[in-house]
Amino acid sequence: MIKETHQGEMHAHSSADSELADDVFIGCAVNHSVTDGTSFGNFFNTFAEVSRGVNRIIRQLNFTRNSILISNDVLKLAADFPKVTFVGDAPLREMIFSFNRESILRLKAKMNKEIEF
Repeated sequence: MIKETHQGEMHAHSSADSELADDVFIGCAVNHSVTDGTSFGNFFNTFAEVSRGVNRIIRQLNFTRNSILISNDVLKLAADFPKVTFVGDAPLREMIFSFNRESILRLKAKMNKEIEF
């Protein structure tokens, strides 16, 4: 199923969770006009550490700035980086893939076998 929607384009963050028989899957997305993938990855890894009950967080998040534009965590682009080649006012598109429970269980079993848990 592919679904086109523009309802979420103004949200800073979106998430969804699915409870499986023996686990939980959490999917998240972040609006890149708010932050970059590195900062989001750092946040999500810290969230995972806290959820696991880790006593010492490996990498502290940076909350000391007034703007994301002055953060060391923000991806820096070279001055000669290619300019935007799309129309900024064009509607955004999303692709949402839907998997049934059996497909998720098969994928999970395959991945567990490949990494030998």
